[in-house]
Amino acid sequence: MIYGLPTVINANGAMAEFPHDAVWMLPDLFTQPELVEALETLHADAGRRAALHEAALALMAVRNSPERCGRMYKDALDREWQARAASRPALLERLVRDDPDDDTLQQLARCVSRAPDPLQPRQLLIDVSNIVRNDLRTGIERVVRNQLLELLQLPAHGLRVEPVYLSEEGGYTHYRYARSYGAALLGIPAVPDGDRPVDVQAGDAFYCADHAPRLVMEAAAAGVYANWRARGAQVNFLVHDLLPVLRPEFFPAGTDTSHGAYLDCIAAQADRLICISAAVAAELGDWLGQRANGTLPALAVLHHGADLGQPASADAASTPLLQQIADKPSFLMVGTIEPRKGHLQTLEAFEQLWAAGIDANLVIVGKEGWKPLPDSDRRTIPRTVARLKGHPELGRRLLWLDGADDATLQQVYLASACLLFPSEGEGFGLPLIEAARYGLPLLVRDLPVFREVAGDAAFYFSGTDGAALAGAVRGWLALHTEQRHPAPHGIRWMTWQDNARELLAIINQNESTER
Repeated sequence: MIYGLPTVINANGAMAEFPHDAVWMLPDLFTQPELVEALETLHADAGRRAALHEAALALMAVRNSPERCGRMYKDALDREWQARAASRPALLERLVRDDPDDDTLQQLARCVSRAPDPLQPRQLLIDVSNIVRNDLRTGIERVVRNQLLELLQLPAHGLRVEPVYLSEEGGYTHYRYARSYGAALLGIPAVPDGDRPVDVQAGDAFYCADHAPRLVMEAAAAGVYANWRARGAQVNFLVHDLLPVLRPEFFPAGTDTSHGAYLDCIAAQADRLICISAAVAAELGDWLGQRANGTLPALAVLHHGADLGQPASADAASTPLLQQIADKPSFLMVGTIEPRKGHLQTLEAFEQLWAAGIDANLVIVGKEGWKPLPDSDRRTIPRTVARLKGHPELGRRLLWLDGADDATLQQVYLASACLLFPSEGEGFGLPLIEAARYGLPLLVRDLPVFREVAGDAAFYFSGTDGAALAGAVRGWLALHTEQRHPAPHGIRWMTWQDNARELLAIINQNESTER
């Protein structure tokens, strides 16, 4: 305005106070045609531009002159000083009058340090320490990425969402903003000097869904989380499961000890532990209760979301693979090849079914797990992979899709007849609601968490040998022939956007309302 440029603004906040003869004033929520009209009019009308220029210069010389603004600041400071001198807060008055002891001064210092800065927006710090280094795009990484992406795109909710990661840069353990990663996730240009150290204030919240136990325990030992809590920030960790401590036979030797140490660590550091199912929350509460040396953190439950991008359509472009899946009843397994997932029992079951003349496909979507470990530490994985690769039905009625992307997985869900989930241990079971989203019936092991997620909308089986599962498949096929198998439509599921909204509600709620 000072340099003579006609100025177009919208009536947002303090800008609404500008006189309409000095600027072209658009409504706060203006439309594209309204902006086009302003630009075209000013481009074509030299007289209108000159009028705005003269009025703007006059306004700047009077209302916004340095002398006038300086006097206003001085007057405001004088009024504030006089008001505070006339009415000191009761606690400060008592301190002045009563010659306080050290405890009172420390109490006052804690109150002051934990008071939020009213001029700073609250931050929601999302830990991406593991995924920022190595995004495997499965399991926990999918949860972290989907939650962060939705939180970054939600309309204003009173929190500034900031991805952060642990760093040893400079020789000490601290968090840094992961703005380069966030920009890449959103597909926008990176922020210059965006990955600087995190500045935490009272009222901020930290949330970790990523799984980087070693880094988290190092940060805890360095006092990072204790320091944040002392400054009035809230610390939250997501607990995916307790399987390594409850079922150690399914994990590399020593995992129960390391995972137990991690759970003890975050329980001591957190204001709240958020569990991905009520079953996990019950297990965690019992486990911590037996080990508790002090006050336990609050527990909350947040189910996973279920969307893999835009829903695929049944008539999407077919491929020979999808046609092969659709040509006969295909039972789909989704998940990394791990000991607890039940692949060996499933192979045994389908070998019995094929030998009995039952013509059905077994489709396995999932990568080989724990590849960095030596075979001696990978439990049953080497044997499972060897059986898959050397199976005479591989490529015929046994299909293994190692590394299918989300688009392919959607099409496989649509082409299959049933989701088979024989896992012997899960924290939630994300494939259940992904399958339900596509109307795919469910044949699953009878686990408490599966009952929680699927209710009566699944066909359940028990037993750990091939004959038990083969019998369950026969039973499901009999119901399928008559269209009497349980329908998945009764399963309640939410999108990742719903999940992000529920996460915000949990973080913002009063801890006294939690279990």
